[in-house]
Amino acid sequence: MSDFTRPDEVASAPGELAYLAPFIAALSQHPPLLHRLLETRSHPGNGRYTFIFFDPNSNPVRVDIDDRVPVDARYEPKYTRVPQRSWYPLLLEKAYAKFVGGYAKLEQCTPHETLRDLTGRPVLHIPFDERLADAANIGDFRSVVFWRGIIKNLSAGDVITCITNDDVPDGLHPLCSYALLSVIETVPESSDPADIVVKLHNCYYDEPRYEGPLSSGDARWTDNLKRVCRYSSDEEALFLPLPVFLRNFSSMQRCHINCGDRLTAPGEWSGVSCGGNPKFTSFRNNPIFLVENKSSRAATILAELRHHSPTYTDLDGVNHYHQTGLALLKAINSKMPVSPLITCVTHRFLQKGMMLDAREVCTQMEIPPNTTCYLVPYTLTRENCGKFHLSVYPGITKVSLTPLRGGFLHRNPVELDVDLPINVPDGCRVAFVVDVPCDVHLLLRQSRVCSSETGKSDAIGEEDVMMVSYNENGARLASTGIANNCVEQALVFRVPQEGRYSVGLLRVGVSKLPLYRCRLLMYTPRNATAAFVPISSDAKPSRLTKPRRFSHAASKVPGSCGGAEGVGSSKHKGQCGGLPPVHGAPRISSKKK
Repeated sequence: MSDFTRPDEVASAPGELAYLAPFIAALSQHPPLLHRLLETRSHPGNGRYTFIFFDPNSNPVRVDIDDRVPVDARYEPKYTRVPQRSWYPLLLEKAYAKFVGGYAKLEQCTPHETLRDLTGRPVLHIPFDERLADAANIGDFRSVVFWRGIIKNLSAGDVITCITNDDVPDGLHPLCSYALLSVIETVPESSDPADIVVKLHNCYYDEPRYEGPLSSGDARWTDNLKRVCRYSSDEEALFLPLPVFLRNFSSMQRCHINCGDRLTAPGEWSGVSCGGNPKFTSFRNNPIFLVENKSSRAATILAELRHHSPTYTDLDGVNHYHQTGLALLKAINSKMPVSPLITCVTHRFLQKGMMLDAREVCTQMEIPPNTTCYLVPYTLTRENCGKFHLSVYPGITKVSLTPLRGGFLHRNPVELDVDLPINVPDGCRVAFVVDVPCDVHLLLRQSRVCSSETGKSDAIGEEDVMMVSYNENGARLASTGIANNCVEQALVFRVPQEGRYSVGLLRVGVSKLPLYRCRLLMYTPRNATAAFVPISSDAKPSRLTKPRRFSHAASKVPGSCGGAEGVGSSKHKGQCGGLPPVHGAPRISSKKK
């Protein structure tokens, strides 16, 4: 291999057989990326060539091969062709085929997995679909500002490939990858997307051939435009105006070459932590990680989840993975103690993430300044088990990654069944005592769930409820805010000293039932003991303000929710505790009694 590599050193055999050619072309713009793949620097004679690829955790994996490559009936290389008679692309293709399990397995590879195998760096999937792009937090891919960012990414050394749609109106090869060589602003400072030209390497010599704007021989090629784009008829490149590019391509894969060091923590969805997506109240049972930005500026990070193993492998040998996403949340009240009780009244989504059924799921996130956020990996449905590693690439920002383990709370909470009367102005109060200053985590769960149209959510209850906590003197400590109809809502606050406290529960009648059953759960740290107690006869009155009703648009808020007011039968079920397991927690029946 020479010190200088070029994209035109590779091409595809007819029939789009060269899966790896676009990726070799993309890496060839940065020769060191190709050089480090080849450990054997000189001809080994009768020996073997050693190549280095990377496993999902970026550990090097050595692959030994000989110099024999498959050829067709005309003794031409069967897959990747080498117009410049370079030898290394054929050997690299053979070594990578061995790495993934054979040439036939190359058809089952995905672009982002291949880029990661070749570089050991995280790969961001950039979809050209408004809804998916919004979930992925990539910005407006139709804007000039976005593509100016891509120009900076390429200048920083990132490697980018693009994949076409299955329906390509301008003569490109469908469902094929192309190496992105450059993005050109043909008119400086213009805000018109049509003035952006995307330059791609073309490794496909057979039909179909590109016949859209700026194709070879097109009259729109002026001398000035050729100069700006550095057009050469000898170069195997395509120049597509941005609107044309977007109607032919479905996505890009951006490999962050200079991503810097990473912070990594292991995680697992097991029987007690398979919480599912944010439409389930059990979402809070997923593994939770704290990401703290210690600087006074917002920090842009990459978050990457790597599955340990596929969910299953089908009869064709294709690996399948859970549909997985990464959600980023922050506490609504910045002074609220850290808590695993994630509900709609305690936390809000900064980013819900795009779900992918891929080996690695990577997303770009922004952490507000001086803020601790909750990073929650989740799967599409509950009861999807599996192990993974979660990494954060902070770049030069001061960001930390810490697993939030529920072990700092008692495992078994103190529980109380509460019957809430309708429209009682003063609400109902429940008293409790704690023996040391600590954080108290209250969770109110409604007993009745409104069935969703799809039947794929249990987050909405039948009543609007709220909670307010007080000290022994009747002074207000914390509140869930306006009454809402979420099945679960939490109230987390600090009690400054041991003693007696109370929580007011208020119900705004919707169902008109005289009494409405809810369950109140109380968690405290392991070094504290707490219990529900009867209201003292000399307790200071604490009148609840008349609540505003939260619109039933709350039903559109994904995630865990809930709230209430009123008192019923008391059932002490153990010490203050931590988050109950998904299947060990009391189940909420959606059937009306």
